[in-house]
Order: sequence, then structure tokens, then C-alpha cells
Amino acid sequence: ALAQAKMADKWGVIDKSGAWVVEPTFDELGPFSEALARAKMADKWGFIDKSGAWVVEPTFDSLDSFSKGLARALKDRKVGFIDKKGAWAIAQNFNWVFHFSNGLAKANYDHKWGYIDIKGHWLTPPNFDWLLEFSDNLASATLDGLKWGVIDKKGDWMIAPDFDYVGVFSEGLALAKQEDRYGFIDKTGAWLIAPDFDSVGNFSEGLAMAIKEDKWGFIDKSGAWLIAPDFDSVGDFSEGLALAGKNNYWGIINKKGHWVIPPLFADISFNFIEKSK
Repeated sequence: ALAQAKMADKWGVIDKSGAWVVEPTFDELGPFSEALARAKMADKWGFIDKSGAWVVEPTFDSLDSFSKGLARALKDRKVGFIDKKGAWAIAQNFNWVFHFSNGLAKANYDHKWGYIDIKGHWLTPPNFDWLLEFSDNLASATLDGLKWGVIDKKGDWMIAPDFDYVGVFSEGLALAKQEDRYGFIDKTGAWLIAPDFDSVGNFSEGLAMAIKEDKWGFIDKSGAWLIAPDFDSVGDFSEGLALAGKNNYWGIINKKGHWVIPPLFADISFNFIEKSK
């Protein structure tokens, strides 16, 4: 195991005994990923191996760590992806590109957004002012920042842009806004839960947080209150439990709205709940 370490304003790499494996000669140094670490020298970034030798010379304005053989790189105000030799695997044709997820990356070209595939080809043309992540092969999008609809991966409208906002589909429904009120639409664009709420969150484990008269509770997929709006703040359900706040204190509730952990804490991390294996 190796770790980055700093001495006299320079970064290097030490082993478990604290001995220098790579002498501290770099201005900045990232963690090793796929046997390479991004390193900065003289205001430029490159990649070093575990001996400290440059594998990719420091000629880039910014670099991210490698993932699946590709690293996002910025040079001359344009973004692309390089391979482990420093060659452009996806040409620097973009104003910005997000990381790949499920083989797609959100990308900006000429101030419009679309999605590229792993080869850098446009799957969803860059025609949109903004768009969200794909879920069930659908993504919410807007052409003008004002009206939202839902597109497929080719960029064709599956739900016309007639809404003030549409969120990501979760459990078959997407939150939608119309005239400052929120409800939920299905994949045809029909209102499954009428826009009667001041705000809502995504469905998780069959429930969605919703607010009424400045108090939060949870509704089911019929729009009925399953947990009455009695809380100052809430979080999504995970494994049958959700964070809930009251009078500036936090606790944890179950799906009946009962306190499993009373609201005694100024803050709570939900990390102690482990996922089932």
C-alpha cells in the first residue's frame, strides 16, 4: 500500500514504513488508480508510475484519475479523454464532459448539452440547454431552460416539453412541476399524482417525501399521506428507515412514521446502516 505525503511544499509517495518510494518533487499529487497517479509540476499535469517516472508528460491543464483506461483531460480550454500513453482516445472537442456512467457521458459543445458514448460519438445530439441522467432509457431535458420534457437516447421527445420542470424517473414515476406546484407523472406524461404539493422528492422504497404547509411527510404512489406531514425536514427511505428532523434535532423514523431513534441529535450520519448482502 502506498500513500501520498508532503514535505517542504512538495509531494511524493511513501510506503507503510514511511519510507519514500517516490521522492517529494511534485507540486500536487493524486492517488494511484490503475497503477498511475496524476501529478503536477510547473503548473502542468501528467501521470507518473509507482517509481515516480513520467508515463504521460505534464502538458495538461487539468487531469482526472484513470477509470477503465481513460482519464478526463483539459488542455487549451477544451476537454476530452486520454489513454495511458497520453494520446487523445476521445478528442478534446468539448467545452466540458462529465464522467462516464453506464457507457454514457454528458457533454457540452458550443454551450449545448448532449450525451456521448465511450468512443466519443454523439448518442444524444447536443441540442439541449440542460438534461438530466438517463433512467429506464429516458432523460428529462429542456431546450430553453424554461420548459421541460422527456427524451430517449436519440434525443427524440417521448414526453413533450410542457412542464416547468421534470425530474429523474424513479420507480416508474418522475416528479414534475407546473405553475409552482409539484406532482408525479408516468412515462406517458400523464399525471399519476396531481400537482397539489409545494415540493416533493423522488420515490424510494415506494414512498416520496412531500411538503404541506411547511411540514414534511411521505406519500405513497396514489398520492395519499402514508406518514403525515409533521416534520421540519426528512430524508429518503433506505432499508425501511429515514432521517427526520423536528425542532432543530434529528432522529430516524420507520415507514409508520414512528421514531426508531428519537430526535435528540444536532445531526446524524446515515452511514451506519449497512446495505444487505
